[in-house]
Amino acid sequence: RDDAIKITDVAFDHIRRSLLKGKLVRIDGVGAFQIKQKKKVTIVNNLTGKRQKVPPRVKLKFKTFPNMQERLNERLAGDK
Repeated sequence: RDDAIKITDVAFDHIRRSLLKGKLVRIDGVGAFQIKQKKKVTIVNNLTGKRQKVPPRVKLKFKTFPNMQERLNERLAGDK
């Protein structure tokens, strides 16, 4: 159990460091992590009508590969 925790920590640390460098992180057969930069925007609050500035931010995106989605859907369909 302790070994599994250490391996997982190392793997996620590697993923985090790669993402911070702007790299795409692919996990074969599963999907890919990518950082998306969001620009600053001005929004209007529908309730008050006031304008608000939303600062630039970073968003983590994960996209599953089609084969993983197919396998999950097959599994879910088989459970019914």
